Amino acid sequence: MKRKGFTLVELLIVIAIIALLMGILLPSLARVRVIANRMKCGTHLADLGKAMMMYSEENRQNYPVGGVRNSTWEQLSGTTTGILKWDAATRELAFANNGKYATISSCLYLLIKYGNMVPKQFVCPDDADTKEFSLADEYKTMGITDLTQMIKELAGAWDFGGNPGARCSYSYHMPFPNTDDITKSYAAEPMASPGSPLCADRNPYLDKNAADYIKDPRITNPYLGTSDGEYHDDKLKGNCASHGRKAQNVLFNDGHVAAEMYPNCGINNDNIWKYWPSYTNTPTDTEREVGAGASPPPLTSAGNENLQYTPGAGSASPKNKDDACLVNERNDNIQ
Repeated sequence: MKRKGFTLVELLIVIAIIALLMGILLPSLARVRVIANRMKCGTHLADLGKAMMMYSEENRQNYPVGGVRNSTWEQLSGTTTGILKWDAATRELAFANNGKYATISSCLYLLIKYGNMVPKQFVCPDDADTKEFSLADEYKTMGITDLTQMIKELAGAWDFGGNPGARCSYSYHMPFPNTDDITKSYAAEPMASPGSPLCADRNPYLDKNAADYIKDPRITNPYLGTSDGEYHDDKLKGNCASHGRKAQNVLFNDGHVAAEMYPNCGINNDNIWKYWPSYTNTPTDTEREVGAGASPPPLTSAGNENLQYTPGAGSASPKNKDDACLVNERNDNIQ
């Protein structure tokens, strides 16, 4: 008589083999997913770069800048409000709040309003808690049900809703004038060089997902001393929070996107996340590679502003044409 089926021992052996194979394959699959998401994010930035070029061709070679004349950056936090009304009927009404404040995200939104981009292209798949901007979802969150109070098309908006930091993953080279001197702006000058960083993943110093690790990564080199002029970050404490902290996708002015292992990838090893601490045309190696001073306080709450990027202080503006300073809206208040 022939035996049918498997014995208990045979089943246990098969299960053990499957479990072993899963243990071997799962880490590899996780790495593949990180790489795939990084590539998708890179594609989004490449599309953003193409849209930037098209926008500039139609606007006297200028990249998108939100707000009205002499607008300055106002971050969203527990004490600030960003733009006045993201779905206002006119530009003046949208940005006519006290100080004519605008947001970094309102600049990028112009590529949706006047270009061919869509909200999902501004969301990195590895950027935790960030969701695609939707008019229906935004009005639902606001509790507005009266159709007469709603805009019908994405082109009618001026920003990614009332919480743009949770709807746009990408940073942008600081586009507003230095608020210490409203007539002076270096925001556009680095764009003249093909190797200048233009956009990138979210700045970790303005990201709640990086609050538990972000710090000045410069450490003492036992062979060269403390002033050797080299950037050291073996534990990847200066990278963006996305992509497993292994790299940040950076869009450069010539349109190419690269996955950079460290953030000091601007002109002459300029750190793209930080401005230089003093106005000078001859910054030291440390100023270029590390940026402004010591480690800022942790991003523990929406009201705790990072000291490097205090609204209204002018501190977040590039210091000269080689100083890249890529910033974004905070994402503390996720909805």
